[in-house]
Amino acid sequence: MVAAAVGVPVWFALRAEAPIGGNPAGVPLAGGGAAAGTPEQPVAPSSAAPGTAGPSSGASATDPAATGQPGPSAPGPSGPARPGVPGKTPAATPATSKPAAPGTPKPAVTGRPGTGADLALRRPVTVSGLEGDAYAAAKAVDGDDSTRWSSNWSENSWIAVDLGDIWSVSRVEVLWERSYAEEYHIDVSTDGRTWRTAVSGITGTEGEVGTALADVPARWVRVVNDRRHQDKYGISLFSLGVR
Repeated sequence: MVAAAVGVPVWFALRAEAPIGGNPAGVPLAGGGAAAGTPEQPVAPSSAAPGTAGPSSGASATDPAATGQPGPSAPGPSGPARPGVPGKTPAATPATSKPAAPGTPKPAVTGRPGTGADLALRRPVTVSGLEGDAYAAAKAVDGDDSTRWSSNWSENSWIAVDLGDIWSVSRVEVLWERSYAEEYHIDVSTDGRTWRTAVSGITGTEGEVGTALADVPARWVRVVNDRRHQDKYGISLFSLGVR
């Protein structure tokens, strides 16, 4: 650098020494512009959408570090799976049995096949009523044809015997006394509560009357009077047999 001449301003002397057309010393020029002759660098296109500001090197207004607010937490196990992260497999639901469809018929009840012996012999008996203690219900199933059961003096009298198990009943035998039922029917039951008529409209007479049944499953067998032969008495029988 040439010393400034006496009386010449320093800034004028410095400007006179700067080479024309360049700034090889790299002295920054006033205004912050690029040095003369330096080629401009291409500017990379912004990836921001039109009308929005591009990314900057500093923290943005939504940056948690700039705002002081906590950032969003990562979704927990129950949240949606993130790309590349396997989601949580839901637990398998245990299988449950379905109830039977309405109207499904119950399995048919079958009885034990009979052996030909009297299934009513000395079995428990119940009756609608008694004429007196001398004509107890048990005398109808005691195996003695000289003893008898007699009902009270009323219509619709009945006698029922418990066979002890569900049997396939094919025949009912009644040994009537002179006070017999002119008409009667036979009911059967497998539980002692629900009864159904197996045979109706049976004609009675003095002596033995046998009635065939179509192998009906039954534990209880009941003989019911529909019409008495003698109005002044009930019904009376010497024996009740079931096979």
